[in-house]
Amino acid sequence: MIDLRTVWQQLRPRQTIGCDCGAAAVKMVHLEQRGEQSYLLRSAAQTLEGPEDVAAEAALRAVVHELGIRRPRVALNVGDRHVLMERMEFAKMPERDLQLAIRWHFRKEIEGALERLRVTYSTVAAVDGGKRRLLIGYGVDRRYLEQRTALAKRVGIHLATLEPNATALLAAFAHSRGFVPNQTTAVIDVGDQSSMFLIFANATIRFVRRMPDLYLDQLATRLQPTPDDAIPQRRKALHNVLMHREGIAEETWQMLRDFYSTWLVEVQRSIDTYLALGSEQQPLTVDNLVLTGGGALLPDIAEIAHKNLGIPCETLDPFLHMITPDGGRVTLRDGPLYACAVGLALPQG
Repeated sequence: MIDLRTVWQQLRPRQTIGCDCGAAAVKMVHLEQRGEQSYLLRSAAQTLEGPEDVAAEAALRAVVHELGIRRPRVALNVGDRHVLMERMEFAKMPERDLQLAIRWHFRKEIEGALERLRVTYSTVAAVDGGKRRLLIGYGVDRRYLEQRTALAKRVGIHLATLEPNATALLAAFAHSRGFVPNQTTAVIDVGDQSSMFLIFANATIRFVRRMPDLYLDQLATRLQPTPDDAIPQRRKALHNVLMHREGIAEETWQMLRDFYSTWLVEVQRSIDTYLALGSEQQPLTVDNLVLTGGGALLPDIAEIAHKNLGIPCETLDPFLHMITPDGGRVTLRDGPLYACAVGLALPQG
């Protein structure tokens, strides 16, 4: 017998909102799912006019106001700088014991009581005939989660979920590009105050590595060496480079080349670290590179990566398979900036 209620729930348009509240900007997308098709209803972004801890609330209020939705239900991100992430391997054990093992694994990374750390994980694979489990462990200080929840409440949004950037990017990647069986992709998210190297394969996160001391705020400081309290001017200078690539001065190009050189070394180091986890019997590979975040908008960065690393490289367009309510294509020049927000907004399961 056909369950009409289930059929209706599958066919009914479902609206979702994802918000990437980052260190330099807040990005939010409002999607509607009709069957298998995703529609972009609205998108909005607001640059932070100061440090994250004092400017995030005002920027989030501005974005919510721009979307024009009263008390929206929002999936919010947990920024990379606040998440401990590491590839781990444990013997098969009960769920409660596994949670304790992951927390103990992070003991050197957190000050104070381990109970303060909230942990979860995503499975990579079963190994040794199922006797052991390979996974990516995540840990977040409960106090930060409480701060994030309080922020949402002050701004007047209902918090649907809190999710790490890494898993949000996995969802955006799956929707935009999909997965080719046994093909391995390195996704490089170059953000404003942190950068991550992730390995995606067969719809799972296989490897994570933080790329130390390599992020866009460093480049912004070189482009506009203003006092520390002149954050808006530095971010405006960086935005001009990201969005207006024509007519870049030679001095600016030299700063970009210096940044690219450092970045390429760190990317190669991340690739080598991942490949070293393989063996002669089971070698690992990186088949292509995908760039996202603000770094994906840097002039010629994908071409430079391909030329120097010898691996095909492109930027992630999270809106590639989305359309507008009137059936038009979604064309946002700064699309890669919204990858995390899109991944948060995509329906789960």
